[in-house]
Amino acid sequence: MTLPPDPSTVTSWQHQIPWWLTLVPWAGIAAGTLLLAYRLVYAPYRIVRQCKKQGIPFLPFKPFIGQALDLYSPPPPSAPPSPDQPPPSDFPSSPPSPDSPPSTHGPAVFIPRLHEWRQQYGDVVGFTVGGTVQLLVTDPSLVRQVLLSSSGRYTKTAGARKALRLLGKGLPLSEGSLWAKQRRIVNPAFRPAAIKEMVGIMDQQGRLLAHTWQAQMQQQNVAQGEGLSSTSRDSKEGRGEGGQERAYIKGASMEVDVQESMSSVALDVIGLAAFGSTVMHEGGKEGGQEYGEGKEDGRLVDGEGGRENRERVGKADAAAAYAADAAPDPVALYNALSKLAELGAKMVFSWRSLVPCYDILPLPENFALWAAETKIRNLTLHLIGKRRAALHGQGGSTGRAARDLLALMLAAHDEAGNEQMTDQQLVDECITFLLAGHGTTARLLTWTFYLLAKHPDWQERLRAELKEALTQQRASDASAGGTAAGAGAEACGGDAGGGKGGGEAGERVTWEVVAALKAMGMVLNESLRMFPPVSFIGRTCQQTCRLGPYDVPRGTDVLIPIAMLHYDSRFWGDDALDFNPNRFAKGPDEACSHPQAFLPFGSGPRICIGNTFALTEAKVVLAHILRQFSWRLSPAYKHFPISAVTLRAGFGMHLIVEPLANPF
Repeated sequence: MTLPPDPSTVTSWQHQIPWWLTLVPWAGIAAGTLLLAYRLVYAPYRIVRQCKKQGIPFLPFKPFIGQALDLYSPPPPSAPPSPDQPPPSDFPSSPPSPDSPPSTHGPAVFIPRLHEWRQQYGDVVGFTVGGTVQLLVTDPSLVRQVLLSSSGRYTKTAGARKALRLLGKGLPLSEGSLWAKQRRIVNPAFRPAAIKEMVGIMDQQGRLLAHTWQAQMQQQNVAQGEGLSSTSRDSKEGRGEGGQERAYIKGASMEVDVQESMSSVALDVIGLAAFGSTVMHEGGKEGGQEYGEGKEDGRLVDGEGGRENRERVGKADAAAAYAADAAPDPVALYNALSKLAELGAKMVFSWRSLVPCYDILPLPENFALWAAETKIRNLTLHLIGKRRAALHGQGGSTGRAARDLLALMLAAHDEAGNEQMTDQQLVDECITFLLAGHGTTARLLTWTFYLLAKHPDWQERLRAELKEALTQQRASDASAGGTAAGAGAEACGGDAGGGKGGGEAGERVTWEVVAALKAMGMVLNESLRMFPPVSFIGRTCQQTCRLGPYDVPRGTDVLIPIAMLHYDSRFWGDDALDFNPNRFAKGPDEACSHPQAFLPFGSGPRICIGNTFALTEAKVVLAHILRQFSWRLSPAYKHFPISAVTLRAGFGMHLIVEPLANPF
């Protein structure tokens, strides 16, 4: 007789699991471990071994982390810093102590580890970071192969895609036929003829910045009970040669964070030049009101004088603006873009780069990153829709509205029977030009102000050159009976070259004035040499590439340290560490012994498309400040260049600004 089963030992069929299913989680863990070991150990070791067989010097192979700890930690000080030597700066390192000495800029501390490795191993040296094999290349002839002759065999690195993730498939990150198509579309907006038309916008914003500083000085003087010295407004001290009255504030001075000011101005310029209105904002030129007049865009502007009082918006205010449904003002937008750049740099230049898929982990900083990206993309889509409606309302392409960058891209997007750009591509390109268009110019101006603060003799030289160029412009305008002035104002959109707050025609910094500023071009090039906006160029081999005597395996990253090339005495002479704009007297091609030793905007087919735009804007803005102010370093300034996508002053660029006794 068979006994019934004991009920206590019977499990319902719902809870019965085949034994082999219990192995699935363990199999997944084993597969993940093997994949991790392959990517972080075997694959890089195989590449390192192939390179070593060819005689490429390599640092010792360290599984999983490579040389990351060496790169992401500051080197121990071997000796007290000299007065001419700055603290460690480019790769993340500890901030300088409060008593750090004033300093210049040099590669031995700017990129401490890489410079040390180049000195020890030569112009080609290999190392690993996590599972990535990198070749440091500081030979200009090899750089030429990577950027020019064999550029089609390389793509942007995974690190660049992480740091610039917000750009999507914008021009800097697109590849192949997509890149070629996008480049063709936007090229017309950056030709000399198009940039010439944008000079009026740059001039308007440069003048607006100067008026802003004047107004702030007046307010500061009133607050201090000093008042404005009216006796200084006589014909010699208070009036420019064009007859325009200016306020000279006797004994006044003001501390300015030039980095913040230049970023704000550059953001306004790229907004008006590229998108036809203020950046990401309701307002601008709606209702026939010109930018810079009255109260608009959430900012206070003195309508009669065209003077703007920009209120500083901190990170908390920027976050609050994003939380609201309204568009943020330009300063809040700048803060958000800066935050995105900062987080992007952390993905590359910190321990985060060692953690697989770190950028998709549910972490607070990633949540902040995603929220900002989503908001900016939504705002950009709104801007595109608004611009398309405006163009259609104008019948397609008439007037200045059809000449800005967004109008060109919309025309390509809407081309009958052949849609060339999707909405997503439009968004990516708009964000690209917001980031690159304001970031590069702002950093160039920031570090130029720093260098001129340390070399006041060059301030005076540039002032004399500018005064002569403006005098010639006034004479030319007078001989033409004002025709040139009217044409310039019309080309730039009405009041862009004059109007309220604009002054006489001679006050305008025109395309002809810009072309005459040779010494200023020399100073800007020297600034780009000493403080390149971007510290590195990175490329990934997509197939085995010939690099000099070596065959570089597929999957290897080639790292070109721009700053190290810019300071190499082999190409720049014994004064490579010194500020010497005269080296550019015959142009960049004659400044050094090899053209690929000067790469502020890259080189080859992928050279920065906006390089002429950036240099022109920098000249115009700098001209307006030079003609009214002098400046020197503030005692509060701390020299701490840090690479956060672009090279920025880690603690701001604090200068003491003073009005000239004889502005012009």
